[in-house]
Amino acid sequence: MLASLFALTILGTALPIQTQEVPRLMTVKTAKPGDTVTLHCAAKKNDDKFHWYKQAPGYIPLTVAARVQDSITIYPPFNLTFIVEGVSDFSLRISNVTKGDEANYFCRQRFFDSWINGTFLSVKDLKDQRLDIREPNCYVAMLVHRILLACCLLVILILSLTRNKKKLGPCCP
Repeated sequence: MLASLFALTILGTALPIQTQEVPRLMTVKTAKPGDTVTLHCAAKKNDDKFHWYKQAPGYIPLTVAARVQDSITIYPPFNLTFIVEGVSDFSLRISNVTKGDEANYFCRQRFFDSWINGTFLSVKDLKDQRLDIREPNCYVAMLVHRILLACCLLVILILSLTRNKKKLGPCCP
């Protein structure tokens, strides 16, 4: 029993250790509805096979476009507002951005290579803005608002008390 435990320990340490790829940060691009946004693929210029993918939160990735040699295909429904440009780089241009375009966009060379880069497109609708207290400027604005409200209430209380001196009694001048 002890010999087999020793053998397992030796084999376990002798086997090659697999390392995971270091995660890369995604860039974030912010747009408003109606804007035109261009996403760039930082790929090797000598390759002739590229793909763009869109992954909306909670959904599997969808192929947006592919370039094989000189032929570019933009798949439905993306062919209505998406354009692929560039010979040396494989840029994806999204015109008339909507909230539905908010997603992670990935560029990939060939099918077997790892992801080259990713961009999260954030679409900020002005009608749907909410106060996010995690943002430093919003937190300061909220704090100033509360202080001003407290000052206004204090002024109203002081004015109310000074107008009603007679009701306060002999303790207050």
